[in-house]
Amino acid sequence: MSELFHIACEAAHQAGTILKNQFGKRKEITYKSRIDLITDVDIKSEKAILALIKSRYPGHDIITEESNPELQGSDYRWIIDPLDGTVNYAHDYPFIAVSIALEIRGATEIGIVYNPVMDEFFTAQKGNGAFLNN
Repeated sequence: MSELFHIACEAAHQAGTILKNQFGKRKEITYKSRIDLITDVDIKSEKAILALIKSRYPGHDIITEESNPELQGSDYRWIIDPLDGTVNYAHDYPFIAVSIALEIRGATEIGIVYNPVMDEFFTAQKGNGAFLNN
């Protein structure tokens, strides 16, 4: 599982770099519904994560907040929020995160939560504990 964990971490770092580079700058904001907004940075972050995961694991299922699910019946399911805390991000509040989880046969095996603005990188692997900036 170390390769899967490494890819999840790499994807979170790539997306986090996008979020950090755009933090405090002008954002393009649209609304998915009356109270649910999305920024252009949500989309850029998601594209970076998807590009990496799909290049390594094209047969894996992927569920993201911003796109339609890509379900192929795989035992592996990535669950991704490319910008958790979009409202905070849109208002330049630093309490945001990239969230990535991997389920294998229905059990969550890997979890990554990365706040690039605060430089907090939380990781967890089933059976191996949870860590901050390790």
